[in-house]
Amino acid sequence: MVKKTDIVIIEEYDSNWEKQFETLKLMINNYIGDFILEIQHVGSTSIDGLSAKPIIDIDIVIESTKDLPKIIHELEQKDYIYQGDLGVKDRYAFQRIYDEDIKYHLYVCPKDGIGYKEHILFRDYLRSNFEARDNYMKLKKELAKKFERDSESYCNGKTKFIQKILKIQGGI
Repeated sequence: MVKKTDIVIIEEYDSNWEKQFETLKLMINNYIGDFILEIQHVGSTSIDGLSAKPIIDIDIVIESTKDLPKIIHELEQKDYIYQGDLGVKDRYAFQRIYDEDIKYHLYVCPKDGIGYKEHILFRDYLRSNFEARDNYMKLKKELAKKFERDSESYCNGKTKFIQKILKIQGGI
């Protein structure tokens, strides 16, 4: 399982998140670059001005799942644990065995996979629609106060908002 934080903490946007992503991108590319089409910074830390949990979400985009067994093997050699799709079709999660200075979630996604497409649709919509971004930030802060010690309820509380945006964008 992706390690869930015990306490939900939302921090103001930090421009260092983009630098952290670039550091992780270089590291991951060194590990499995032969399989990668692109590496995308997704999630709230990828949206300028959006408050977020200080955890970088990364989608590694691959051609298809045919290379997934090789990728799993290569990442296991670098101390990652393969966690399966965690309930999201075509989005495969990995967690590092040990804690690192930069907190992040790592996903491998086929380029046509729904998990990847939805990450990009949602991210790009919030990057271009400041009103939606601000409404999402307000919701996240309210949920973090209400569910400070219940990250699952915090995440579930965002679902309706996310689904609405994806429907607007033609996702789900």
